[in-house]
Amino acid sequence: MFMCYLNQSWKPNMANNKPCTMIKKYCLYICCLFMFFGCKKDDNLVWNSQAGAYFYTEAFDYVFIKDSLTYSFAIRPQQWNEDTVKIPVKITGSPVANDRTVNIVANAGSTAVEGKHYRLLPCVIKANSFIDTAKILVMKQPELLTSEVSLSLKINNNSDFTDAVKENSKYLIKINNIITKPANWDNILVGFFGVYSKTKYRFIIDVTGIYEFNYLTPVGGVDFQFYLYIKQILKDALTNYNNSHGPLLDENNNPVTFPN
Repeated sequence: MFMCYLNQSWKPNMANNKPCTMIKKYCLYICCLFMFFGCKKDDNLVWNSQAGAYFYTEAFDYVFIKDSLTYSFAIRPQQWNEDTVKIPVKITGSPVANDRTVNIVANAGSTAVEGKHYRLLPCVIKANSFIDTAKILVMKQPELLTSEVSLSLKINNNSDFTDAVKENSKYLIKINNIITKPANWDNILVGFFGVYSKTKYRFIIDVTGIYEFNYLTPVGGVDFQFYLYIKQILKDALTNYNNSHGPLLDENNNPVTFPN
């Protein structure tokens, strides 16, 4: 725009064309300098900054706590003695043509014992990728029936990645074999399933085979139609159970019910 302005301003002064030409050349020279140093600075930013890795917790449903999760064997099939917890890991910077390893370690404050309660599997960002998955093998043990252990994970620096996003460089996994109230029960599920109890939750899992109710619509809202459909299935199953066995009572000796 500045060059256009010069062209328009100086064009009528045809008799004085030499100053016009000099100013145009000067302005062009200045612009070239800015472009040269600007490009050089950008190149330094790209090539001198080391790539980073972080736990991509934004990939989880917004109703869950983003920097931790609870894994309970109690809500999985009883024959399961181990399972794999998966946490998305994303990188900063550009992808490269080779595989790279993310250095994920257990913090000293963890109560889970490596080789007994968990095993960290290699986390590799594949070539030409921005995102991959950290995989943690969790193992069922007798003491988890009455107590919970914690595994505090941290991304440490290595030759491939730094812990670039500090607030997303840690993640907590709690492991137990106890029926655990879902994190979104009180603000989402209560409207469909009513007051929580361990017996009711166990009944829901046995009937539907679902233990994580984080279903959303394509635009990110709660999928009301899905939950209403599930509620009707549960109400029918509860009626059949009560007709065959008598009223289903929870751990507090209250009848299990679902809202109308």
